[in-house]
Amino acid sequence: MIKKLSISLLFVLLISLGSCQFASFTERPGVIVKSYPEAMYGTYQHIEKDNGVSDTHTLVVGSAGASINDGVISRIVNLSDSSNSLSHLGDFYYMNVKESDSTGRYTYFVYPFEYDSKAIYIYKILLSKKSIKHMKKAGLHISTRQNGEYVMENMAFKKYVEKHMKRSDAIKFKKVQK
Repeated sequence: MIKKLSISLLFVLLISLGSCQFASFTERPGVIVKSYPEAMYGTYQHIEKDNGVSDTHTLVVGSAGASINDGVISRIVNLSDSSNSLSHLGDFYYMNVKESDSTGRYTYFVYPFEYDSKAIYIYKILLSKKSIKHMKKAGLHISTRQNGEYVMENMAFKKYVEKHMKRSDAIKFKKVQK
């Protein structure tokens, strides 16, 4: 009985992990910028609550770049890493993480974000039936290079992001210090 339960739980876990795949792109969107906007400089916090346990993430943005007290996210916001870049298109900025495989083929994982005087809103582009439908409707096309990858077309991507990225779905970092 316990073995069957363990196998069932493992199966559910594998299905849930497979359903949380991020979209990737052939190129970075917009224009590459060298630093975070000065109006964004400050200290921000996001408090993640799970089963009664709180975990505080602190993001610091300044002239030297950005840093965060979370190893996984730190890799994304660190512009001194040659695989990362920052770009701007329309109303959003984008943190771009370049990944390459053993054959030298690369893809970009793109994290749109926007900010105001009180917070930074960071979005994830997950592959779901709904997001795939919205990307296709916006004019984005699947790449033939690898599964879940889209050809970057700036105007179609801008249209998709500006229409479908909602602050209620974002990871919100509240400004705590200027």
